[in-house]
Amino acid sequence: LVRSGRAARLLMVYGPNYPGEIPASGPRGEVLIERRRFVGELPEVIAASDLVISNAGYNTMLELRAAGTPALILPLSSTGRDDQDARAATFASDGRGLIARAELKDTAAKIEAVLDSEAINRFAIDPGPDP
Repeated sequence: LVRSGRAARLLMVYGPNYPGEIPASGPRGEVLIERRRFVGELPEVIAASDLVISNAGYNTMLELRAAGTPALILPLSSTGRDDQDARAATFASDGRGLIARAELKDTAAKIEAVLDSEAINRFAIDPGPDP
């Protein structure tokens, strides 16, 4: 993302169930990542984003679908409570985004693929007016 030269605001919302605090950006501050445990307006943040990188939690996947925001999904396969792999696969097969695994090279390549302007247009879906 940094090498692309694109202007970017990076926001990491790590949720109330994440153990401990997430430290501030890297030591030299080359990439500023705003980190928050909670965002009250998360649906609006998702809708305003060019790309969301997320696990495949039930609520987040519903918010992504409602917003029409392209996403790179990194499903948690070991949650034991739900099937994030299946939700991610359905999301991707519906043409809404891509799935990546935790390997850094795979994730970086998928981010570049989704941020390609043609891909953004292909993945983004107008959710239509609120009911």
